[in-house]
Amino acid sequence: MLMADYAEHPRTIVLSSHLIDEVADLLEHVVVLDRGRVVLDDDVDALRGRAVTVSGPAGSVERFVAGCGELHREGLGSTLRVTVVGAPAAVPPDLEVTPVTLQQLIVHTATAPSRRSASAASAPDADPGEAR
Repeated sequence: MLMADYAEHPRTIVLSSHLIDEVADLLEHVVVLDRGRVVLDDDVDALRGRAVTVSGPAGSVERFVAGCGELHREGLGSTLRVTVVGAPAAVPPDLEVTPVTLQQLIVHTATAPSRRSASAASAPDADPGEAR
């Protein structure tokens, strides 16, 4: 219904959702707010393909992502998976590089290690044990 109405009456529509993958095809521009601050503001086409997830042996992943903008990291045993912005184009054969969805990019951007430390630093009244 929204798209049909938009087709008849073109205008800017502000859509707020936590279910980005369900509306990703409708979006042209994304603005992400975290605690009242803009953490992401860009056209969807520019965002697609901006980040990738690199998986493989921890040492190889660490070397490959060194110098990249890290958004998320998780490890299991000797395997590491890191979501980064700015990964090199040449991928070693022992690593797997996969694109992230728009939803993953938004979630990882809002919860990136640098965002968490910046949020904690800007909230002096926060309980240090409080989960963010």
